[in-house]
Amino acid sequence: MSLLKRIREARLHYPKGFREDYVVMNKQGLPETIYCKMTGATLQSTRKIGSKEMLAPTDAYAEINMAFKDGSNHVTAVSKDALKGLDDHALEAIYCADLLQWKREDSQIAHQWVVRKIDGYTEVV
Repeated sequence: MSLLKRIREARLHYPKGFREDYVVMNKQGLPETIYCKMTGATLQSTRKIGSKEMLAPTDAYAEINMAFKDGSNHVTAVSKDALKGLDDHALEAIYCADLLQWKREDSQIAHQWVVRKIDGYTEVV
């Protein structure tokens, strides 16, 4: 399966209001704001912490650990509200959005990342 085919298939079942393009980059090409793919809530934003500007989590921030049938895992951020509505279609949509973001950041996506099948998730605490 190709990356584009997987994304096309996932788009058929995106949850209402799904945000595929969830990372806003600054002028230097670094993440400035990260939104929840499911709810659109701000998960991380650039803030001044001490004398530095850093990407910091908001109160809405949560993480899930996706498990794959090949034994691999992938940790990704979602909002706390999104945790209530994670079904197979939502997990596929979230993973495909992450694949797209990786593609934007680095044109080389490992084939094994594209073909692995989701086998559930757990909340990261």
